Amino acid sequence: MERRLSEGCANATVNRELAAIKRIFNLAARCTPPKVAQKPYVAMRQRNGRYLPVTSPHGYKMVAIGPGEQKRLQS
Repeated sequence: MERRLSEGCANATVNRELAAIKRIFNLAARCTPPKVAQKPYVAMRQRNGRYLPVTSPHGYKMVAIGPGEQKRLQS
């Protein structure tokens, strides 16, 4: 994980890669017979910034065109 961060990858990129590793170990543990004896704990990185879900079509338009264009939509 530290190597990927030192290469300049964002936390979100590292988290996606860690999620793939977690998924691989989960699938390997479910096989018959299991391909791994134990699933390792994979710690995820903290996210920077907030996640703002888009809940309405109007909200999507405001996000898509940016806050400076918001007045033109309302006029």
